[in-house]
Amino acid sequence: MPNGATATKEDMIATQGNVKTYVQKVESYLACLDEKQSEAGDELTEEQQAIYSLRYNAAVDAMETVADQFNAALGDYKNAR
Repeated sequence: MPNGATATKEDMIATQGNVKTYVQKVESYLACLDEKQSEAGDELTEEQQAIYSLRYNAAVDAMETVADQFNAALGDYKNAR
């Protein structure tokens, strides 16, 4: 993540594109997890259900962290201009 206070406009635009791509890939991963969990249905044990939940929540947390970091850098970029 660039330092928004010193980043160039080009740096911020490139990072925005990278963040959008990352978010799209994580959303695809989440959809895949949902699909696999639905396909397994009642065959999943409680432990397997818990693993799906942990993986899903970890991916959402990571996605939100990246988005928050970018938004903070963007705020710093705007404040520095």
